[in-house]
Amino acid sequence: MFAAGGREAFVQCPCGHEWTDPEVTAAAVRQMKHLVDTGQPLFLPALRDAVLLLPALVEDQELAPLPDDAPAGQPDSEWARWEMGLWVADSAAPFFGYCLRAARTLTIQALPADGSIYARLYPRAGGSALDAHMAVVLLALALYETARREGASLSQTRLCDARSLLEPEHADRLRNIYPGVALQPGVSHLRVTDARRIQSASPEDWSRWRHAASDVLAYNIDDVAADRVRHWISAEDITFTDIFTEWLNDDLTWYTGRRL
Repeated sequence: MFAAGGREAFVQCPCGHEWTDPEVTAAAVRQMKHLVDTGQPLFLPALRDAVLLLPALVEDQELAPLPDDAPAGQPDSEWARWEMGLWVADSAAPFFGYCLRAARTLTIQALPADGSIYARLYPRAGGSALDAHMAVVLLALALYETARREGASLSQTRLCDARSLLEPEHADRLRNIYPGVALQPGVSHLRVTDARRIQSASPEDWSRWRHAASDVLAYNIDDVAADRVRHWISAEDITFTDIFTEWLNDDLTWYTGRRL
């Protein structure tokens, strides 16, 4: 039998002895529990994203309009030019779409592997689907704002810088960020429901979402820093592309209701 606690996994025998096995990880144990609980065929997952534990939040997916004074809505603003430059370079989804994909990918990796995150964001462990969703959104906003301030792309954005934006003294600036959509004046890439929650969140809700997003980043930074294969990467310099060279299969229909 297997058990998981924190970021560790254990193999247990009927007589009460337990030991660790490099082939059995905390992420694998929690994914197997999900398979059993949901009546799916059981197997030992080799990857942290083999079984999706991140819950979906089913709600209205309408995108919020840009406020009249939003910098992203001013065609000649530095903000709008930065977004347009990234959109032309990528010729695909709006930049915030990439931030959402990155945030969701990071959360999918951390959720089964870290016991604290698992307990807070996985409903079958007592967590909240809403908190999981808002942690992804705040993490995406932190990545977006970090890249914007540095005039950078996602591959150049350091995760530790994004994490610093989630600290109490900086996080409130995320409440006023409305990512634009290139070539779609007046439209933000933030859902109406998320914009309303961010603006009206109680201090307790805001703190919970902020902490969860920060902890997801911390887990992924620690994971790379502890990897002997990538030991040459400083924890302070880790970017999203140091963790993932390929995107998970994510077309953003979970957020916008349409493929991007």
